[in-house]
Amino acid sequence: MNKRRAGGFGFTLTELLIVIVVIGILAAIGIPRFAAQKDKAYVAEAVNIMSAIRQGQLAYRLEHSTYKNLTTTDNWDVIGMSNPNNSSAKFEYTVTNADADSAIIEAEQTIAGPAQDEAIELDVASGNWSGDHRFRPRN
Repeated sequence: MNKRRAGGFGFTLTELLIVIVVIGILAAIGIPRFAAQKDKAYVAEAVNIMSAIRQGQLAYRLEHSTYKNLTTTDNWDVIGMSNPNNSSAKFEYTVTNADADSAIIEAEQTIAGPAQDEAIELDVASGNWSGDHRFRPRN
């Protein structure tokens, strides 16, 4: 049958290979699920930042009777927050189409992955979410 050295304990090469194959199968199942959860966490962070930008825009409008256009390089202090666009940011944030009645906050995913270049949009006046990101909030 199975011949082992006298007094030797251990695993055979076949047993080790079977364990490695099982671990590989489990990893192949788990990694794609983990990647989707990671993207959802990035979107949750972006939604929180966009909500803070919206609050700043609403406060700015109370004082100036208009919303403020903001690009990635503008001074965001005017709405009471620091610029959320930094080297470690997963999204790039801008405020466009700002006038007395409305503005659009856009967060475009900048990190590599299946959702790269997909965007989430928030209408400041109505609070409605839109965009083409697969994990964006629904109204």
